[in-house]
Parts: sequence; structure tokens; C-alpha cells
Amino acid sequence: MDTPDVTVVIPFSAALDTLPLQLAALAGQVDAPPFEVVIADNEGSAGLAELVAALAPVPPVRVVDASGRPGAAHARNAGAAAARGATLLFCDADDVVDPRWVAGLAAAVEPGRSFAAGCLRLDQLNPAWTLRPFLGLEPGPRLEAPVLQAPFAYLGYLPFGYSANLAMARTDLLALGGMDATLTCGEDVDLCWRAQESGLAMRTVPGAVVDYRLRTTLRDIFAQRRAYGRAQVQESERSLLLGRPVRRTSWSWALRELVRMPLQSLPATMRPGAAREDRVRAAMQYGGVVGAAEGLVRHSALRQGLGLASPRPGATGRALAPGRPLLILSPHLDDAVLSVSALLDEPGAEVWTVFAGVPADGVSTAWDRACGYDSGAELVRDRRLEDAAALAGIRHRHLDLLDRAYADPGERPQDLAELAAQLRAWLTEHPDGLLVAPSGAGVAVPSGPADRTRGAVRRLRGAARALRRHGAPTGSSGMPNGASGAPIGPLTALTAPDAREEDASTADALPRCAPAPSRAAGGARAAARTGAQRFLHADMIRRRRRAERQGMLANEDHAAVRETALDVAVSAGVDVVLYEDLPYGMDRPAESTVAAAARRTGRSARPVLLAPDRERKIARAAHYRSQIPQVSPPVGVFARALEPAAERLWLLEG
Repeated sequence: MDTPDVTVVIPFSAALDTLPLQLAALAGQVDAPPFEVVIADNEGSAGLAELVAALAPVPPVRVVDASGRPGAAHARNAGAAAARGATLLFCDADDVVDPRWVAGLAAAVEPGRSFAAGCLRLDQLNPAWTLRPFLGLEPGPRLEAPVLQAPFAYLGYLPFGYSANLAMARTDLLALGGMDATLTCGEDVDLCWRAQESGLAMRTVPGAVVDYRLRTTLRDIFAQRRAYGRAQVQESERSLLLGRPVRRTSWSWALRELVRMPLQSLPATMRPGAAREDRVRAAMQYGGVVGAAEGLVRHSALRQGLGLASPRPGATGRALAPGRPLLILSPHLDDAVLSVSALLDEPGAEVWTVFAGVPADGVSTAWDRACGYDSGAELVRDRRLEDAAALAGIRHRHLDLLDRAYADPGERPQDLAELAAQLRAWLTEHPDGLLVAPSGAGVAVPSGPADRTRGAVRRLRGAARALRRHGAPTGSSGMPNGASGAPIGPLTALTAPDAREEDASTADALPRCAPAPSRAAGGARAAARTGAQRFLHADMIRRRRRAERQGMLANEDHAAVRETALDVAVSAGVDVVLYEDLPYGMDRPAESTVAAAARRTGRSARPVLLAPDRERKIARAAHYRSQIPQVSPPVGVFARALEPAAERLWLLEG
């Protein structure tokens, strides 16, 4: 088949019974341009390929793996990445499209100018006892067909199109960073709002109709409405931080409904012979209110109840620290540009990239090889050049600490102590200066018994090394007190897990940071060590996978820089700023991390929202050419870090 004009993307999970109906509807399209169908398998189904092969559908259908992360948004992004058509149409595996759906929706898409959304028809696949409560109708006469639900303005802001009936140019979707895979639902609202804010017009196509299937069991109905309630609060809270004029879900409403609904609806739903309609209506209402309350606890209360009031959007760096020298600590060779671009052009701003050391020759990680480099040394040297170009005209310094992927964990306490000494020296030179450090937001990987044992051994070894080197007493953290301010030297590259590794198949590989074993390294002892390392790495991968389901993982290097900066600021009696690490904090906002840091240091946290020059930020980020293909292939986290209209920081004041 020649290259199609259109690709229809279908996310798939537990829909073997309904998918044949959707494929049959796509096979019967009228006046459609040449198109293909890509099914993004989000569950790793054993029977999907066999089903598609047995159906032998026309147009051709391709199945692509999208099981790396649960969620329809991730599956749609994977389907978009595999698409060959210039226009992408999205529908679901349990619905049925109209015969002119492809033709009508695709014709309304104009790259760089517009995307399109159709209507959902509700009366074909759903019984009245689910449809009436869904529409908010009381029992009554038969509904007049067709029952259509068109796109509408959400939360008093912009309209959105349903992900089950949406179309966009592939180039526009990639430029927007794709759908937000960290959202369990509401990703269609988020995408449509970002698209319109970027200048794309949303065109509603009434003739592009999809027969939409509602949930039918009380458990599924409750779970769906609960997810909707959480997503609504999350979207409104995030939008308010970005300066969007959206409606906000109030605590008073949620508490009032939680009290009122049992008194009003339970008697009707629990009585013998209660109508199914009443039970469905109650499940919808309960689910929505419970989800909203959970969302308020997770998103709103963290900021209000812990003393983190909503910041004012559109502020500049001068609103944060008028005239004060700023030392921006960037853990890696891109973090400052991605997270605090608005501060880089402030007078007196200086950037220190902490973990920018060049590893020893011969050390290679899976990440290095994925980026097309034979060794970590080659990659880091190129990344330093890229970072220098991105920070051109800005005072910056590359320190020689090694990224955790290359470092010996036993050396880390000593090197952080030396970093602390250099921060104290900078504050001595700049008495009114301000340290700006990452918050370390994100989901932490839970430690296992082996991790805790190894951590204790490494801390003891680090303390022993510190005593041997400096002959100084150690503090409670195992780091030497009063470490000298000598330049930070490179660490010895030994085995350490690379947290960016996501492929479970590497569990059978040798440790990624170790040089190739020599021929002499044989025998039972070497074999036992290798076997233990493989087992521990496989265990780490499993724990990472479980943690990843909750959102993007936190980065240990970021947390190390945060703790060092906080210790120095507290001991020196100065203020410190924590910034939200993009993209780590986009799905797990940093409020809880900042609140914990404020409590621990006995300070108050004053939030500030900065508005970066987005074009300048994108131009700077474009210098990181070695990272973009891997971190954002092609709609991933690197692109998402450039997406927000604001950057969030908190000033921790004594």
C-alpha cells in the first residue's frame, strides 16, 4: 500500500469482544481518503494479533506495542509515533464510527491552523436505564433519537473534543508533545486546551458521529465517575496555576454533597425492587463527589492546608528576589533550561551544573548506547558542549561530580560535602545571594531489603573513607564536618543502577556501568557476584515498574542537590528557593515535597509563578540534540517540559 493520507489510531485494552464491530465500521467507510488503522496494544494482549489476522480487515491494520505504561493517552501517543499518515484520527475499540466519519473528520483538519472534533451518539449502544442518568434525566417517556453529545466548553474555559472522536495533524500533535500520558483521564481536555492556546482552532464536525458505549455495571460506572471527579480537580488546580480563568471545585460543595447524598439517595437505592436507573444515578453521583473530594485532598489541600498559598501567575524573577545574586543549581546538563528558564536572564544569575563530570574511559551505560555513543565519556563531553551553547551569555560552571549512572555510591557523601563547602564559599562572597535548587519532585522508587543493606554498607564505607582522608569527625549524616573547599574531583566509575533504564529485558544484562569483564575474571566468585547483580537489578526494575504506574519517577541526583542546598542554607541562616523539576513534577506536583522541606527546616514557603519567554526556552533546549531523540521519541517528556506556560518556584524564608 502507498503511504496513506490518514491514520486511525485505536488504543486497545480488554476489548476483544467489541473491536470487530469497530473494524467492520472502518472497513465500510464512504468517500474516505486512503487511510490505515493502527491499534496501540496497551495490555500486551495475547489474542489481539490472532483476532486481527483472522478478520483480515480492509483497510490494513497494524498492531503496535503500547504496553510500556498503562493508560489510553500513552497508547495513543505510541500509535501516533507509529503512524504513516499526515492526519491522525482517534477513536476507541469499544465504539462504532459512522460510515462517513473518516471523510468528514479528516477534511476539517488543516495543519498548523485547525484540528477537529465530532459528536458522540448515545442512543444506539446504550439501554435507557444507563442513558437517562448519564444525561441527567428523570424516568419518563422514550427518548427521541438521535441523542447526540457535541463538544462543549469545560470548566467555563475553552471547548474540548472527546478522545473517542478527535482528529489532528501529526505534526501539530508532535509539536504539542502529544497527549499527557500521566493523566489517567481528561487527557483530551488537556490536549485540546493546549492546542487552542498554541493558536490552533477547534472545528466541530456534526456529521462525524461515533456511537459511544457507556459503562453498564455499577462498579464500572462508579469508578469512571470517580476518575472524572479527580481529573476535574486536577485540571482546574493546574489551570489556575497557569493563569487560566477556570471554575474551581469548592470544599464546601464537596462536603455538602458527601453529607446530603446518603440521606437523599440511599433509601431509594436500597429498597427492594429499586429501579436500575436509580442505582445507576446514585453510582454516578457518588463517584463524582468522592473523586472530587479525593482530588481536593491531593491537589488543593496540599497547597492550602500546608501553608502553600496559590501563587500569582505572570511574575518575573525580580518578584522572587529583587536585585539579589542567584546561584541556580542544575543537577544535570539541561535541568536549568527546562525548569527555571525565566531566571536565566536575570541580572546576577549564575548556573552551576553539578553532575557534569566526565566518566572514565570504557564505562558505558544503556543510555549512552541508546543515544548512539560507545562510551559515557563521549556522551558527557558532547553534552557539556551542548549545555555551553544553550547557556551562551549566561555565567555558568560545570562541576566534576559524576551522574549516578557512572558514580560509586560510596563516594557520593564525600563529594556532596565538597559541594556544600563550595556553596558556603559562594555565600561568603555573596552575602545577599540566594541558592536556587530543585525540589526533587516525582514518585520515589521504594527500596528493597537489599537496597537498605547495601546503603548501610556504603554509608559506613563513606564515613571510613572520610576519616582516612580528612581525619575529621563525622556528622550524623556520615559526611565530614568542615570539609575543605577544594575543587570537586571526578569519582571512580563503578556499578550503579541507571534509573532511566526502562526496558525490563536488561534485567538479564551485566551491570550497565561496569567496564567489560576481563578474561581473568572467572571462577565461582565472579559468577556468584554476577548472578547476584543480575538478581538485584531485576528486582530494581520490578520496583521501578510498580512505582512508575503512579507517575514519573523522581531523580535521586535532584534530591541530593536539594538536600545539600537546604543544609547549607539552614546552617548559613539564608533563604533558599526550590523549583519544580520539569518534567518530573508535571504529574506529581512538588507541593508535598516543598511542604516537607519547609517543615523540616522550620521555614515558610512562599510560592512564585514565573512566566518564561517560551520561544527563547525552546531555542535553548534545541541545543540538547543528543538527548531529544531519546527523551522525547517523538512525543515524550522532553517536549512536555517545554509545554507549561509558567514555571513554579517556592521561596523558603526563615
